Amino acid sequence: MLKRLLCAAFVLLPLAACNEDTGPISLGEVSSASFEEITGAPWPLTVEGGELFCQYREVSLGDNFLLWIHADGEDYALNTTAWFLLNDGDAKNWEDIWKRRPDGERYISIEPFQTYVPEACRTA
Repeated sequence: MLKRLLCAAFVLLPLAACNEDTGPISLGEVSSASFEEITGAPWPLTVEGGELFCQYREVSLGDNFLLWIHADGEDYALNTTAWFLLNDGDAKNWEDIWKRRPDGERYISIEPFQTYVPEACRTA
């Protein structure tokens, strides 16, 4: 019986490790100029730049990663998963620093931030 339990533990342990949440990964500094150069899209935030972070988090709905930017001393969620889970739901939303298009009608898309998310943040 003990031998069977040990064998099961060796088989299941790697599977459990694959589903564990990873710690935050710094994606480095991003500025409006570097963002526009890398993505080809306009900078969507009112802050001039900051440090991007991501973290894998297995969730049942939405992205399996958190994406946020640390700018002006604050952490701002850049996807819905981060907004709900970062700092136990107390993260500032990207809407606080979201830039409107020049016509003032709509906001500039934050989707190009997905370009920065490496595979390590998407899967464990």
